[in-house]
Amino acid sequence: MRRPSPDDAVTSPDTFPDRIGPDTIPADLDAEIARLERELAALKRTQADRAAAAFVLTLVRVIPPGLIFTAAELLDRAALDRELAEHLQQITTARQLGRRLARLARRPVVAGVRLECVGRDAAGCIWQMRVTSRP
Repeated sequence: MRRPSPDDAVTSPDTFPDRIGPDTIPADLDAEIARLERELAALKRTQADRAAAAFVLTLVRVIPPGLIFTAAELLDRAALDRELAEHLQQITTARQLGRRLARLARRPVVAGVRLECVGRDAAGCIWQMRVTSRP
């Protein structure tokens, strides 16, 4: 009589009777996966929107709307403001911050505030926030 090997347990159909096979996969599985992917994407957008709104509201508190600023100035200000520093944890250079501000500026309005590049200098964009009621 042969001793059972560990491979016998994996290949034996009686070992896992509830195993998924072609006959046990629901017919609408592709549609269900697509629905779940859409739902996940919507949740990620919502989370990103909330994070953007929190960041913009922090900016409004630190730099009043109407004043102009550069990304480098904002990074300097983060050394004095703990909440702003928390939003900028992963950002270490003015260029990285400028890219984040540019992404926010492409959104029409975040938390009732429009972020705009109002000019450029040798270091990059000069930014300004404006309070708006238009979405």
